[in-house]
This record gives sequence, C-alpha cells and structure tokens, in this order.
Amino acid sequence: MKKLFLIESLVLVMLLSSCSNNICSNEIRYSLDSPNGEYTAYTFTRNCGSTTKKGYHLTILDEGEHLKNKSGNIFVTYHKFEFAWVNEKEESVN
Repeated sequence: MKKLFLIESLVLVMLLSSCSNNICSNEIRYSLDSPNGEYTAYTFTRNCGSTTKKGYHLTILDEGEHLKNKSGNIFVTYHKFEFAWVNEKEESVN
C-alpha cells in the first residue's frame, strides 16, 4: 500500500511539473543595433499556443545580451509594426 501511494505521488508530481512548462516561443523578425552600439533592439513574434493570438513585441537589450523566451519590454501589440532608431536614446515605432 505504501509503495503504491509513493508511485502515485511521483506520477502526480511529474504531471503537475509538466503543466508548468512555458509553451510560449519567440521568433525574431529582425534586430537593429543603436547608432552608438550600446543597445540592440529585437522585434519578434510571440506565440503561446493555439488558444492565444500571436503578438508582436519590441525589446531593447544591452549590446551582447541575448533575447530570452519572455514578452517584450518596450512595446507589445497584435499588429505588425516597424521600428527605427531616431538617435542613441530615442526610437520610432510605426
């Protein structure tokens, strides 16, 4: 009886831990370095499965930092957009 309870408990833990996996994924559309080279802007789509809409995201990171599987940190929309650097500290989103 104890052995069966232990096996059931392990199976339950495995099932619950597999439910918490991140099903979202990012696909980079393009990246663009700032004029002074300090930052890199990434525009990407984020897909979190068939029950959600695909989102379009903008993230700006320090040069050399890699895009992680997270939402954008500057701009998020459900519509395609274009990005450009205006200068070292300003950007334009259309």
